[in-house]
Amino acid sequence: GEYVEALKWFRIDYDISVKHLPGKDLLPTCQSLGEIYLRLENFEEALIYQKKHLQLAEEANDTVEKQRACTQLGRTYHEIFLKSEDDCDAIQSAKKYF
Repeated sequence: GEYVEALKWFRIDYDISVKHLPGKDLLPTCQSLGEIYLRLENFEEALIYQKKHLQLAEEANDTVEKQRACTQLGRTYHEIFLKSEDDCDAIQSAKKYF
């Protein structure tokens, strides 16, 4: 319940921010959306926002945010692997980001 409610508010924040703020200011929202989608096990959406987080961090040359994004991506691919038990691509992607 609370993740779904948080997701609603972070989506509103993202939709407004993407129209009015520079990309670097989207970093926390993309990170949060990726985390919530991961916890809800919506891996496809999680990866979209986590990859956006990494892209924005690279554009901003923000080492801390790049590390945070890579860790989150690694965790997501690891979860995908655990759920599938045989997704070799997921484990390779997890290794790439960790």
